[in-house]
Amino acid sequence: MDGAFEVGFNKLIATQLDLGTHKFGGTNFSGNSIALHGILHSSETLSFGAFVGRDSLESADREFAGLEVGFEADSFDIEGYYLNKIDNQESFDVLGVSGNYHLSDTFALTGSLESGDIGSSFSMKRYALGMRYMVSTGVTLTADIGASEAESFGVRGSETFVGVGAEFTFGAARGATFGKRSLFEVIPGL
Repeated sequence: MDGAFEVGFNKLIATQLDLGTHKFGGTNFSGNSIALHGILHSSETLSFGAFVGRDSLESADREFAGLEVGFEADSFDIEGYYLNKIDNQESFDVLGVSGNYHLSDTFALTGSLESGDIGSSFSMKRYALGMRYMVSTGVTLTADIGASEAESFGVRGSETFVGVGAEFTFGAARGATFGKRSLFEVIPGL
């Protein structure tokens, strides 16, 4: 379960808080994530952001920071981000891009691609296609199908996944400006 909350101080400046708690069904592992964004709306269609956050899985914590940009037009929106570690643990870098193409006021096609390296021994890619259907004002159903690929110490593996969800939006029509930032959001099953 996770969520994002945004507060606008004026038309130009806002902050967004991402909170999440994660329980992994096949194990007894549980985790938490938190990220804070500073957002500059340079125009009605273009936003820039910077964020810091922490992921916790059992007793392991990873702190990160990054930059993000988002563009919104009538029929599509797109956002990209770069995430990097800021703690003294093993290094990691993640690049991501996602977008929506609106076929109508209630239906959109979605796509995302993320690629990252954690330390010198693990790399991963995740890509997904999906749809969003607005059932009513503030309630949207989502579905995704995708795959993740990982390589560690020369061993490669891939896994497909299906995701089904519901989003509830309060306040501004588009909800939070940016997607949630966390390694739990990048790696399916985490």
